[in-house]
Amino acid sequence: GKLHLQSMRRQDGEKASATTTSMTSVSKSLFYMPHCPMRLYCNVLWSQWESLDSTIIYGNSFHSYDERTLSEEGRTDPTNGILRIIPCTNEIPIKLRGNRRGEELYDALNHLETAFNDCNIISFMVDE
Repeated sequence: GKLHLQSMRRQDGEKASATTTSMTSVSKSLFYMPHCPMRLYCNVLWSQWESLDSTIIYGNSFHSYDERTLSEEGRTDPTNGILRIIPCTNEIPIKLRGNRRGEELYDALNHLETAFNDCNIISFMVDE
């Protein structure tokens, strides 16, 4: 799905405070896509291609897709937006860490980490 986020920033880029009078609006589109197929990521990338600098994806690692794409056909597919955008991709891995003091809590978090083992927050550094 797509979530439209909006935050306020001052003209100089700092976070806005309650007393700030000169602000600009910053919009980002967040796509929540854990464990979606590679082709769906490609569709999202192409649909957002002109505004990737304001796009964030919570989902599978694009670098992992790059490592798993072994065939020449997969590497030269012109519709594969993932392999084209990887040089401009910034990935932050999601790691859940449990607290050993509460074993029950730790076990629950361990299952979550297994379920979301390849998830990252992905943003794009696109030159204007």
